[in-house]
Formats: sequence, C-alpha cells, structure tokens
Amino acid sequence: LKRLGLCTPFRKDLRGGILLAIDEVIEITNEKAILEVSYHVSGLGAGGFICTLAYKDNRWQVESLDPTYIA
Repeated sequence: LKRLGLCTPFRKDLRGGILLAIDEVIEITNEKAILEVSYHVSGLGAGGFICTLAYKDNRWQVESLDPTYIA
C-alpha cells in the first residue's frame, strides 16, 4: 500500500489506509454466508479471518470471526 501511495503513516488512527477484502466465498445461502476475509492497515500490517454471517432482522450480522493469520 505504501508503494501505491495508499499509506499515510503520519496518521495515528486507522482511517489513514485500511484495505478490506473478501478473498473467498466459502459458502453462501439465503440465511448464512461463510467468507475468508483480510485486512491491511497502512501497508504495515495485515490479518485474515474466516467470517460467518447470518441474515437476521433483514440484515447481515457477524456471527463469528475466527483469525487465520496476523502479519
């Protein structure tokens, strides 16, 4: 991210360069979705999760978030 100019290292909050991504859709139905997701913060750190979403009350809600890696 730093190389692409998307990093603002002088900011102390997370708004200075977060990239969120859905890497893989593992399973999806009308009631449930399981996704492999990742984030990169200001080009300096990253992490990945298996995210389980449930469709309740007319919206998708995070049911669980299990870490797969932290870099």
